[in-house]
Amino acid sequence: MSSEASHAPAPDTGPDPVDSVVAELCAALEKDFGTPLLPAPAGWVLACVEPRDFRRRVPVVELRHGDQRLCFIVTRTDPREPAYKRTARHDVTYFSEDVPDEEQDKIYRRDREMIETFARWLSNRDGPAKSPR
Repeated sequence: MSSEASHAPAPDTGPDPVDSVVAELCAALEKDFGTPLLPAPAGWVLACVEPRDFRRRVPVVELRHGDQRLCFIVTRTDPREPAYKRTARHDVTYFSEDVPDEEQDKIYRRDREMIETFARWLSNRDGPAKSPR
């Protein structure tokens, strides 16, 4: 018996949940971005939807307006984690890579319309967050 035959194949753990969220968001954004379902304020474009590594691997949606970059981390809802917006299925946190870390509070003032539009779109797709009991 060869050594290869003695090793059982690794169990299939199914699709990576981060990749599943990325694929779901990518398909939905390609369909909805710039339509009445998700209006794009003048100049905003969908740059990418991809997994990125921060403290952990997370799905990130990146929008651009000229040189400005606005990113959304969209994860499965976890009430233990802080979030800008929580829907029935997802938590949303935003950040910008063109704003220094110590000035991240300026992002909302600068990009408020796009932040609120994106959060409203996701909430409309997912439904509102469930109330804690």
